[in-house]
Amino acid sequence: MDLKVLETNIRNLIGSVYVLSKVENVEKQPVGERIRTIELLGVFTAIMAFIFSSVQIVTKLAVLEALVLVAGVALLLISFLLVLHMVIDPMARKKHLFLLLAIQVIILFGLPWYVKIFDVTKQATTQTQAEPIIQKAPVSAK
Repeated sequence: MDLKVLETNIRNLIGSVYVLSKVENVEKQPVGERIRTIELLGVFTAIMAFIFSSVQIVTKLAVLEALVLVAGVALLLISFLLVLHMVIDPMARKKHLFLLLAIQVIILFGLPWYVKIFDVTKQATTQTQAEPIIQKAPVSAK
């Protein structure tokens, strides 16, 4: 008789543990959904900001300057999304995300120098193309 009561109690405990694990999973699910919702809002906001800023930039600047500025805005928005992901999901704070963020910041701060270097080389090539290497001797009238 005691053995049957003990077996029944064990079955009840196993059932209780199963129900408790299901309840914990249900409690964790809204947290994951909240994280995904905030990240999706961040992505949508970043895309809209990129589109609106790109349209305004492209219409007012030269081609090279517009490309650099659009690339800068894109890097800023990608950095924004990385930081948002790292803030919302603390488990995602991994070394490779910090490394990506650092690389993007370095590239972002280097963009003005890249433009100057490219512009200087472009000016040098246009000057050499404009000036002939062999100059013709002046023709004298007889």
